[in-house]
Amino acid sequence: MLQLLEGRNLTNSIVVVTRYFGGTLLGTGGLLHAYSDAARQALDSSGVTEHLLVDRFTLELPFNYYNQWMQEMGRLGATVEKSQFTEVVTLEVSMRKSRSHLLLPAFTNTTQGRGTVRP
Repeated sequence: MLQLLEGRNLTNSIVVVTRYFGGTLLGTGGLLHAYSDAARQALDSSGVTEHLLVDRFTLELPFNYYNQWMQEMGRLGATVEKSQFTEVVTLEVSMRKSRSHLLLPAFTNTTQGRGTVRP
């Protein structure tokens, strides 16, 4: 069962197979086959969902930098969760934790230091 998880590159996952003994002795090979088949069927029918750790930021920037910043966000892989347009643009943004260190320098560069970032 562990080889099935590793072969599918699954992490932070668990597979539980329970065999109720009905009087038939399967032997070592038969048990291995029964458990791995059951685990394979469970994995095939369950599907895979990816969950990523993210950091969330609130960004404020002048409207004239909005389009350029949205293009940069696409390159960074950041996602806008909420936006508000008033005198300035306020964006609530989420970004994969492993890449979030790239946000502040890119934002500062794009807005020429005229925006603010709050975690």
